[in-house]
Amino acid sequence: MDGRSRSTEDELDTLSASSTSFWELGSYKKVVKLVDDGAKLTSELIKMAQERAELEAKYSKSLQQWSKKWEEFVNKGPEYGTLQNGWRSSLQEASRQSDIHAEISNEIKEIIKSINKWQAFHYHKSLGGRWKESKTAEEGFNSAQKPWAKVLTRCNKAKKTYHQVSSDLETIKNTLDDAHVNPIEMETLVKLREKKDKIEKEKEKAQEKYQSCLTEVFHDKDRYVRDMKAEYEKCLVIEKIRMEFFKESLIKLKESVDLSKDERILRISQVCDNTLQQISSVEDINWYSQQFGPDMNHSWPVYEEYEESRVESHKVPPLSSGSRSSSCSLNSPQRLSDANDHFDRSESPSRVGHPKVPLPEIPVDSFSNTDTQDLESNFENVIDDHIYESTDNWPNPAAATQSNEDEVQEEGNEQKRVLPKEGIVMRALFSYTGQDEDDLSFEEGDIILFLEYCDGGWVKALLDEEYGYVPEAYFEPVI
Repeated sequence: MDGRSRSTEDELDTLSASSTSFWELGSYKKVVKLVDDGAKLTSELIKMAQERAELEAKYSKSLQQWSKKWEEFVNKGPEYGTLQNGWRSSLQEASRQSDIHAEISNEIKEIIKSINKWQAFHYHKSLGGRWKESKTAEEGFNSAQKPWAKVLTRCNKAKKTYHQVSSDLETIKNTLDDAHVNPIEMETLVKLREKKDKIEKEKEKAQEKYQSCLTEVFHDKDRYVRDMKAEYEKCLVIEKIRMEFFKESLIKLKESVDLSKDERILRISQVCDNTLQQISSVEDINWYSQQFGPDMNHSWPVYEEYEESRVESHKVPPLSSGSRSSSCSLNSPQRLSDANDHFDRSESPSRVGHPKVPLPEIPVDSFSNTDTQDLESNFENVIDDHIYESTDNWPNPAAATQSNEDEVQEEGNEQKRVLPKEGIVMRALFSYTGQDEDDLSFEEGDIILFLEYCDGGWVKALLDEEYGYVPEAYFEPVI
């Protein structure tokens, strides 16, 4: 940069007025700052969106943890019946809300990606750390103002000279006028008159130069205005693009977090409300009375003849190979924690030919007299409780080694057995490891809920919130 250009820039800084007028020298810097501010505001918009995404993710995680914590309490706690379903429905509502807020967080992250992409396309860093767009705008304004600054500088200098000469001339005239009142020496008076004539000539020259500079300023004004407006329009285009993009991005952010129009929220609320409205204290108390109160099934003592075979053979009841009808079908095991999950009693295909599982016999010698009596009593209680309406269907332990054909009666000869709607609580007499994906595995002494009789000696049941099939002969009713 030569000395003349440096001088021009110094003049721009010197002549920059305190006025906020756009046309003043150096005032274009505020417009250039608009470009810098646009880049900075884009970064701040990204930060704002990131914080909102983090808040949504944290809220989603907190809801999920809260729901899981209290779901565990409800499942293991003393609450029961429709009121327990009400608890679960409230927790499921929070869990589903958690999923929605997690989706919101992901949507905001996608918006952030689009903002980052837009910023990278419209703003570029230069080697000096400045934005290239603002640097280009400043160079454009500087080029437009350089000729104007030179003309304006000459005009201001001519104006200053003219005003100074006019002031000097006015001073001499006042001195000469005072000489009539206060006489001065003739020599001094002559010199003042000579100086006056000289200054009058200088004034005329200064005035001519001043007027010439003003003419030049007026001629250059049109060019100056045209160039400055062109540079301003360039900056304005960048700013308008930024504002439109920000508007679009803010609308997207608002729509992503606006749950007032989300139909999923309405459905979640309706499901929860319906479940809560179905809470019935009468139904729950009746169920509790049937399971644990005076309405429970009970095997009252009856006379029974001694049967030697019950003591001599304590074998695990054999598994039937009969089919399960379509009315006792079961989808893959489901969790009870989902209040909307139910058994599909009609659509699932029936399972035919459950494999016969080889199980070890329990030697008689391994039991004491007391154990033998208890085991015998358990089998008697099962029979006395009329789990089977037809005693012909009860598996005979002495016939455990017979073929599958001897164990299962034909379907046409079986009598339809129906369990109460709320099911029957049973206790496992033996341990069993499921041989099919729909089977429930259990240990001796486990408490299980019988829900529906199936063909071939199998029962659809519920154990630890999981549905599946169990062999009926392995259980006795809880008294």
